[in-house]
Amino acid sequence: MKKDDMVYLAHMLTYGRSVVDKVSEVNWEEFDRDDNLRLAVVHLIQIIGEAARCVSEETQKEHANIPWSDVIGMRHRVVHDYLNI
Repeated sequence: MKKDDMVYLAHMLTYGRSVVDKVSEVNWEEFDRDDNLRLAVVHLIQIIGEAARCVSEETQKEHANIPWSDVIGMRHRVVHDYLNI
């Protein structure tokens, strides 16, 4: 595993946990009403997806249980297709 991959994987884990912490006790209606929370979650998803995109192909293959294309694709979706989120 490349040294930089550990940094990106750590970012994915840290910010993924942050998303869970922010929404774990919030129902859909509360989430939908809270602009700041929604913006925070979208931003964290962007960071996670960008970090995933930077993980080497070699490391992605070693961790094939992670749906890399889905994670990266979600980042692209919230950035480029934001009107449909």
